[in-house]
Amino acid sequence: MDSLRLFFASIVVFAHCYDLTLNAALIPLRTLAYSSVAVQGFFILSGFLVTMSYERSKTLKSYLNKRIRRIYPAYFAIIVLCSVLGVWLTTLSLREYFGLDLLKYLFANLIFLNFLRPNLPGVFDGNLLNAVNGSLWTIKIEVSFYLAVPVICYFIRKFGALKMLIAIYILSFAYKYTFDYLSVTTGRNIFDLLAKSLPGQMMYFVSGAALYYYFDVLMKQKLVAFAVGIVLLGLGWGLGFEPVAPIGLALVVFSVAFGPYFGNAARFGDLSYGVYITHFPIVQTLILFGAFAANPYLATAGAYVLAVLAALVSWHLIEKQWLSRSSHYVAVNTSVPAGHTAS
Repeated sequence: MDSLRLFFASIVVFAHCYDLTLNAALIPLRTLAYSSVAVQGFFILSGFLVTMSYERSKTLKSYLNKRIRRIYPAYFAIIVLCSVLGVWLTTLSLREYFGLDLLKYLFANLIFLNFLRPNLPGVFDGNLLNAVNGSLWTIKIEVSFYLAVPVICYFIRKFGALKMLIAIYILSFAYKYTFDYLSVTTGRNIFDLLAKSLPGQMMYFVSGAALYYYFDVLMKQKLVAFAVGIVLLGLGWGLGFEPVAPIGLALVVFSVAFGPYFGNAARFGDLSYGVYITHFPIVQTLILFGAFAANPYLATAGAYVLAVLAALVSWHLIEKQWLSRSSHYVAVNTSVPAGHTAS
């Protein structure tokens, strides 16, 4: 799963190198990298891992403490760091930069409401998109799911996993389909934003949760699960029968995660989160200085390398310092059996 998360984060980086530049030379790269699929994969993995984290936590306080420690320190750091570094990138004077708009950016982003203030004053105004860190829209969905898990698990214990997971899945798809339809027919962006909110993404989270609750069954039939997943993805992505695609993706993700061994991606820490939350402003900065216009493929490679380096710094200086001693990543880095627990 660590390898898969890093793989998905890498896909998002490469996809955004094209999305933020629309450079024709990067079209071949864009055909191989779909950020939406990578984000869906992230949500599935999160559904599995966060559900497991809650079910293995002794108390609600312990569960919430682990979730906050894992996600917020690095998130806080990237918001503040971008605000500070924006001083050297803004087209405004220092007096204009350090004003009310900067405070609004900090406030909105630090409480996960990135869509209210996605840009810093005078920063990246000449880019195709002036958002500082457009990737962070998924973090508020992750946090919302963290808060929803205790409620979901309560009803699972009351009514059974299968009934609840199917019900949530169907409601999620109906919600997303409704707002996608309204977005297309009305052209109003608000409906697109609503479609991408937690209820519309819940089908991926509960697909991941299902992998946890039916783990033993799936482990015995990994090849069958993979084959069924491929068929469902073919029906969903190839033939347009969208309701089965999240299930197909979840089965493929599971089969790969617990199938062939791809090495210990956590040996140097969980770089996936750091790569994900740092790459967007890195790409935007390289665009600002003309790197993509000069050599798009070299700039893409440079953006990825810089994101990995930033992730290493984030992991060792920030993220790792806040993890509990029982964390999977602490266990991996101290030779403690990884089966101990996962934060």
